[in-house]
Amino acid sequence: MKVNMTHYKKMVGTFDSLSSRQRLISSGLFFTILMVSLPAFFLYVLPGHDIWFHLMRIEGIKDGFLSGQFPVRIQPGWLNEHGYATSIMYSELLLYLPALLRWIGLPIGLVYNLYIIGVNIATVLIAYYCFNKVVGDSLCGLMMAVFYSANVYRLSNIYSRSAVGEYTANGKIATDTASFIRFAEFVPQFFVTDYHMTLASQVYRDGMTNEMPLSIGVASALILAAGIKRRQAAEKEKTGALSIFFNQDEYLSGITAENDSVMIDYTSQYNKLNVTLTNPGEQTAIEIPRINYQGYQAKHLESGDFMSISSGNSGRLKIDIPAGFRGTIAVDFVSPFYWRGAELISLLTFLGLSLGTLMKHKKSSTRLIIAWNKMMH
Repeated sequence: MKVNMTHYKKMVGTFDSLSSRQRLISSGLFFTILMVSLPAFFLYVLPGHDIWFHLMRIEGIKDGFLSGQFPVRIQPGWLNEHGYATSIMYSELLLYLPALLRWIGLPIGLVYNLYIIGVNIATVLIAYYCFNKVVGDSLCGLMMAVFYSANVYRLSNIYSRSAVGEYTANGKIATDTASFIRFAEFVPQFFVTDYHMTLASQVYRDGMTNEMPLSIGVASALILAAGIKRRQAAEKEKTGALSIFFNQDEYLSGITAENDSVMIDYTSQYNKLNVTLTNPGEQTAIEIPRINYQGYQAKHLESGDFMSISSGNSGRLKIDIPAGFRGTIAVDFVSPFYWRGAELISLLTFLGLSLGTLMKHKKSSTRLIIAWNKMMH
């Protein structure tokens, strides 16, 4: 208790040592973060449009960690435990933070709300830093940071749409907004329309306006129409084959065999699956509850040989079983070597850039404090 009181007194002493303007700025930033984060302090998660998808992503990354993957590529729990490669199609680095909290046992709703609060903290501070740099006045920068952080579109992305990728990117967009602040005064009117200012809002007053009170503007509509028209010819020749991957009913649990005489027993944990079987007849094949993404391997444990695999019904993983086969087949996902090479290049690039930045700013911590104090004046 004494230690906690000591830290508390130090914090109070630090705050008291600030000038009146610094106190105003610090308090303004704190209450702005608190204001835009209030719904995240509930004991439940608000039911946004995409909330279940993103909660599944967090849970899927956690399950990917438990399956031995890093970075996670196949999330095991999707499609009746067939697994889904959402991590290949979405940038998920920042979602590793809530996934790690989920891994240590925190509830999924709590870690998602903590993620929202973290994004709001980053967005408010980045917005203040950028706008303060643009206008050269800390009070004006604070006011603009409040307007940016609390704008209806950003808050609808968080609490109405649950658009994780979009509201996470809003923090970075603050830097772009500051760079093109004069241009941005005109662009929203041309590309975005407020529903409350349209005739349609009278008809949909109790519907769309209460959920997402913004629509695309004239320019956005024209761009969208041109893009759709350009793609129509190509889309006519495409089949709906890929649509099966979004139909949960296509992926029933269990293993199926072409030959009814094959005796099968199996255990499944995350992306790993062990199949013990006996095939007294001719060569046949089985389909297991996994999607045949590139990287899956099927290995005969007794001999160490790899089995031949291909895609079966609805893209399920199909394994060829020789005549008279007896033994256990271990199925697991292994990232291709060239993926690892690309990851190594990315890691070395990041380390190189970080090292170069540190060498360029040997006294970066001191400079940061000085810069912060200057911004407060």
